[in-house]
Amino acid sequence: MKLKLLSSFILISLCFIFLDLPLQVESSQVVFDRKGRVLDMALTSTDKFRFTRNLDELNPEFIKLMLHKEDQMFFYHMGVNPFTFIKASFHYFFGKEKGGASTITMQLARLYYDLETTSIMGKLYQIVAATWLEFIHSKKTLLEAYLNLIPMGKNIEGFESAALYYFSKNGMELNPYELKLLSLLPQRPSFIGPRIFTKKNTHSLDLKKIFPNLNDDEAINYLNAMNIHQKRPFHAPHYINFVRSFAKENAVYTSLDLKTQNEIQEILKHYIDGQKARGIKNATTLVIDSDNNDIVSYIGSADFFNNAIHGQVDGIQAKRSPGSTLKPFIYAKAFEEGMLFSKSIVFDSPLSYRTPENYDRSFKGPMTVHDALITSRNIPAVYINNELQRKRKGLYSLANSLYPDPHKRGYYGSSIALGALEVNSIQLGELYSALANNGEFRRLNYLRSHKKMNPFPILSQASSVMVKKILKNNPRPNLGESEKYTHSVGDVYWKTGTSFGFRDAWAVGIWQKYVIVTWVGDFSSKSNPFLVGSISAAPLFFKIVDYLRSNYSILSNYDLKHQYSDNVKEVEVCTISGHIPNKNCSVTHKTDYIPGVSSIEKCKIHQNIALSKKNHLRVCPKYQGQTYNKVFELFSSAKADIYTSAGVQLKQPPKFEKICRGEVSTDKKGVDPVIISPKIGFTYIASTKGKKALIPLEARVDSATKVLSWYLNGKLYKKTKNSLNSSIELKPGNYNLKIVDDLGRVANRLVKVREI
Repeated sequence: MKLKLLSSFILISLCFIFLDLPLQVESSQVVFDRKGRVLDMALTSTDKFRFTRNLDELNPEFIKLMLHKEDQMFFYHMGVNPFTFIKASFHYFFGKEKGGASTITMQLARLYYDLETTSIMGKLYQIVAATWLEFIHSKKTLLEAYLNLIPMGKNIEGFESAALYYFSKNGMELNPYELKLLSLLPQRPSFIGPRIFTKKNTHSLDLKKIFPNLNDDEAINYLNAMNIHQKRPFHAPHYINFVRSFAKENAVYTSLDLKTQNEIQEILKHYIDGQKARGIKNATTLVIDSDNNDIVSYIGSADFFNNAIHGQVDGIQAKRSPGSTLKPFIYAKAFEEGMLFSKSIVFDSPLSYRTPENYDRSFKGPMTVHDALITSRNIPAVYINNELQRKRKGLYSLANSLYPDPHKRGYYGSSIALGALEVNSIQLGELYSALANNGEFRRLNYLRSHKKMNPFPILSQASSVMVKKILKNNPRPNLGESEKYTHSVGDVYWKTGTSFGFRDAWAVGIWQKYVIVTWVGDFSSKSNPFLVGSISAAPLFFKIVDYLRSNYSILSNYDLKHQYSDNVKEVEVCTISGHIPNKNCSVTHKTDYIPGVSSIEKCKIHQNIALSKKNHLRVCPKYQGQTYNKVFELFSSAKADIYTSAGVQLKQPPKFEKICRGEVSTDKKGVDPVIISPKIGFTYIASTKGKKALIPLEARVDSATKVLSWYLNGKLYKKTKNSLNSSIELKPGNYNLKIVDDLGRVANRLVKVREI
């Protein structure tokens, strides 16, 4: 029986020895930037800064220093050095000089088991514990645990923790002086403190051992010149908090660049300081490397520690109204669907349904898509997005496919094109990064270890390039001649946005491979007339662009992918109509288009019309007098009114000769009228007040039409000149609406009105 017990004990002991059970030492979580610079150190559960490393990851020079200073016989004893123990015991009982006998293993036992070792009994416990540690662990494990637990001043434990805390360096990067300085701390934990080094407070040190090549004065000067940090590293706090919500490993290596982060933080701080007179106190910025979608800089507020602006709120993650920053994606989808091209004519004029206001509360009339996007007109964007959404290709469909929304498309209505669908800076950055990558979408990377997702297209390459070629012409605000400087070092593809009620100002764009998202506003959503994208966000955006331009080498190849696509070609179009010019078009310009996709018709506006030489009136085949031909611009009356109200002088044909008027009237030649509003198949809602629905009346008629008659349920309601817009109030019910032009042509529409 005794033999069995002895055998079991020996077997268990051998298992302990060969298994080398690990010593469980809790580690702080340390977050690093992309280059290994420390961003932040977390406390352990016992409120220690303790970042553990494997022995082969620690600086071998520091290991040598500690073995020489603390325990030169470490690899030869079993926890207690008998020679130093006897010597120390003799001094303790008989001598005046107290000598230390603690080995590295004994010091580890005291630290690991939290022993009180000032008494004889406590020292005996320490010896037993050290012997036990030697019995079940290898020397490598013990030395590793000791170097991770040794006190290094304040509440810092371990060599690597001290290197990161005091010098913001990896232990392997320390120079010999820094290593020797840290080796002093286990015996002199208060040596590094917020003080100036002098001969008086370094008198007990043998400075020659630390600085062998310097005299005392030089050594003290060197000590004072050392960049020794007295506070824990604490950078990019909003970013750190977000990363910690999902990254649980002890060493977290992020995509952030600390130098860029700190520089942009200073830019933002100075900018906000200069804006306080306008009542602007907060802003956020996000910088993305679109090559790999790494987050380079992430600033969630102007001042993390400022409670007055709710500084600890992470504005990068907060969803806000993006204003007009999503308009480029509406036009890109329209290009992709072949509905439009860069110089297509769109109309900034009242719609047949609820018409949004432009920023300047005016209408510009006909304009090219290029100008509509650059000047950020609301009405063309709303109209185009509504037409896209009929095909399930609009902004809601795009956003919902990437960021599922709890609300149906109808919840937002037409205002989705103007910022009703809230997004955060991350989502906006991902969308513009897709634009930078010619339509290829990927999620952003926070960590270096993140597996890069396979990109997938959300826009065609051609439509992405066409939109960016427009955005690069967006003028930098308040710069004048220096605009040339902005583009001389790489084009900037950018767009501003302003939310409803002037609560959020945005500027988002691409320079080289970088996507920059800037937001200026107030977390409490206070309205401020200065919170306009071009006024408040654009200057901050370009300050960041200028910083990146001055600090990062320009790689010309990056711009090439933004500007060119084999699928984008140029063609001449008529300036007035935006269509392929016929032989009568005298003024043309070039436009980008996508062959086989873009729908470009032949111009029908410019027509060669026969006139009477006698009185210069329009003639018909029945007219027998002498004639000549002249080119005129034939629009429907609705479009002609839009051009005229915008101040465009159209070349419209004169009236018909008297002999032709009866013929035209009898034959009813020309274009039949079309009811634009009320909309077909649309049910109108009667408001609570008055229980009536206010419905716009609008029609498109032939240019020869002068008077239009509106009939409701067979009774004349009113007459209007041409297609002059009007309105009608109707109670709940079904109505038959009919229009008759002065040439007898008719159009009908069923109108439905219901109560909520």
